[in-house]
Amino acid sequence: MAWADLDAIAARQSQALRRAMRAAVRRSNGEQSGLRLLGQGVFGLLLCLLPLWGLGFWGLIFCAPGLWFFLLPALAEGLPELWAWAAPARWADVQGQRYSFMGAYLHIERDAEGQPWLSCDEVRAAGVDLPQAWVVQARLDPARCRLDARGRRLQLRADALLAGLQGTAQPRGHKFALWLQRVVIYPADRAARRR
Repeated sequence: MAWADLDAIAARQSQALRRAMRAAVRRSNGEQSGLRLLGQGVFGLLLCLLPLWGLGFWGLIFCAPGLWFFLLPALAEGLPELWAWAAPARWADVQGQRYSFMGAYLHIERDAEGQPWLSCDEVRAAGVDLPQAWVVQARLDPARCRLDARGRRLQLRADALLAGLQGTAQPRGHKFALWLQRVVIYPADRAARRR
């Protein structure tokens, strides 16, 4: 599946989530709608399970309409809210790894100290020309350059890449340097200071 397809799917999912959250806020009128839905669900479950416990199989037959009446609306209203509440946990494992610069995707890895590392190939795919002499010079310093976990792609540390882009004459390189500072380096520095 191409990255454009994944991006379109993610955009549709985020729009659907946004609509569901707006609808949930409209329904709750600023109150805790989650507690109301939980109460409605528990009440419906009790109304369905008590006769089932007392009457056995016949209780199940008599409780089926109650199940539809009490539980289905709670589930229909609660699932979009549950989906939105669970979003941070769903995306926690990839948080801070995938970025987009002017339509090009960049995978950013973090080392044990929290320093971000970018692949030279992905930076070049974003349209930023890295001078070959500068890359060779960076390869001599293991603190600024390394191979990825598979040993296939050359990675540069974000602050070293920013230092290398400071003297570039191309406009896209300047835009990338600003983006790198704002989106990658400053948040990584703040996270490192918090630790």
